[in-house]
Amino acid sequence: IGLLFANYIIKKEGFDVQVELSVRGDQWLCLATKTLVPLLEELNRRSEYFTILAESQGGIYDGWGTGIEG
Repeated sequence: IGLLFANYIIKKEGFDVQVELSVRGDQWLCLATKTLVPLLEELNRRSEYFTILAESQGGIYDGWGTGIEG
């Protein structure tokens, strides 16, 4: 239930979401992507938001990754 709820909430925030089983097969990975300008204040706010969301659903938020669009 926690993963489905998190998926729903993250999609409401405008992110594309992919959910898949971890490599070890005992946990789930929820990957959220969105194109945005990476402003530090916004990234910090979203990191705090995702940490709270993950922990409230029994998960762990492990941080940001980025790609470069050109």
